[in-house]
Amino acid sequence: MNIVETTLSLGRTVNLGNFESLRADLSIKVDLQGNEDYEDIVREAEATLSKHLESVIRRQIGQPKEVEEFL
Repeated sequence: MNIVETTLSLGRTVNLGNFESLRADLSIKVDLQGNEDYEDIVREAEATLSKHLESVIRRQIGQPKEVEEFL
């Protein structure tokens, strides 16, 4: 099997209290052509999404940014 691209999506719902919530979803598409180690690439994409998803949530709820974002 020759995988040429993959898309990874992550999302999180945050309870804001008072019957309100915030849903944030991010996805990333990775071009795999010429890369051999699919597992490492998926792990790296997952780490990138997790880090940036938390940054987006913090920004949306007014908490200070802790990591540099790619957005």
